Amino acid sequence: LAYYGLDVENPPSKTFKPVVAGTCVYLLYTSSRQSVRGQREIKRIKKAQAKIEEEEAEYMAVAGKAESDADIMASLRNR
Repeated sequence: LAYYGLDVENPPSKTFKPVVAGTCVYLLYTSSRQSVRGQREIKRIKKAQAKIEEEEAEYMAVAGKAESDADIMASLRNR
């Protein structure tokens, strides 16, 4: 603090201590909000991962026969 020209024993104004206290409160508040944001992000990622795994399982579980282009064209001609 001496670098900034502040004498800690005799602060230049009476608002020095409340500013320091306010800064500490703000830092504690923002750090606590980071943990809440992180928890929300983890929930969002888990939900998205479950959706992707479900879609992958649906995509990989192919049942039935595959049609060729000739089969599709023949069905269109029969209409």
